[in-house]
Amino acid sequence: MKTLFFFLLLCAAFTSRSQSNWKAFARSVFTNKNGYKIKSSLAVTSSYKISTSSPDISVNATIIPTPNSFIRYTVVAEEGSKTYIKILPKCKYDQNSQTIVYADHNYTRSTGETNPMDYVYEVTTSSLNPNNHYLASSALIGKLVTIPVRFRKEKWDVDQNWSIEGSFNIGYAFGWKVKVCNNPYKRNYFNVVPYTIGISSQKYFTLTKSLVSGKDSVTAKTDQVALTYYSCGITYETDKLHIGIFGGVDKMFGKSKDWVYQNKWWWGIGLGYDIFK
Repeated sequence: MKTLFFFLLLCAAFTSRSQSNWKAFARSVFTNKNGYKIKSSLAVTSSYKISTSSPDISVNATIIPTPNSFIRYTVVAEEGSKTYIKILPKCKYDQNSQTIVYADHNYTRSTGETNPMDYVYEVTTSSLNPNNHYLASSALIGKLVTIPVRFRKEKWDVDQNWSIEGSFNIGYAFGWKVKVCNNPYKRNYFNVVPYTIGISSQKYFTLTKSLVSGKDSVTAKTDQVALTYYSCGITYETDKLHIGIFGGVDKMFGKSKDWVYQNKWWWGIGLGYDIFK
């Protein structure tokens, strides 16, 4: 867990160009819903103040990013032809032009000034396109992962062959995704997953030494549950589906802790699916 913690800090540090960007980045990724970027203007049809949940017609605007500074937002809800979004720091509302624009790190909001982050904005779903509904080029991720095929080395065997195992398993992976290309119309990513935890159904057996030959032999196999307490890997993502290569270690507890594969490394093919995207 320490490794994961420092990894998250490093990722945030390298991504941020200012304190305000770091806050926007952190808020968008730690909620497990990827933040979106606006590259072109986006008209807001209505706004609702979060503290009162009531419409506020005085704060209607067009969200306008600058060429070198994206404006980030998250999707709160989608209902029919309407999508509701929440702006992430750091932006400001221009009362005169009725626009929401990017605010640099030197900007300080004055007392009584409208804060765009205090509102949920209603936009027409049909107005969303890859230029104003653009998935962030890089982000921290959390996803469900299954590794249906695992390869384990039979170290007790003289030839040390590899065994291929299939099992029911589910895990939750934390990692970092980087967009492969800058085309907003293509959602292809390369993912680095430094930590995964999960459970799986495994065949428990241990070793016994033959009184005749003196060689190790395996006991009868029984179904048991194992904890994958550490796993890591790399995946390629297209839209919501992920496929990649993982390595990890499992362990069993109680009377099964003498499992032949206890704390031994395995390698496998992993599949992931973003159910929250």
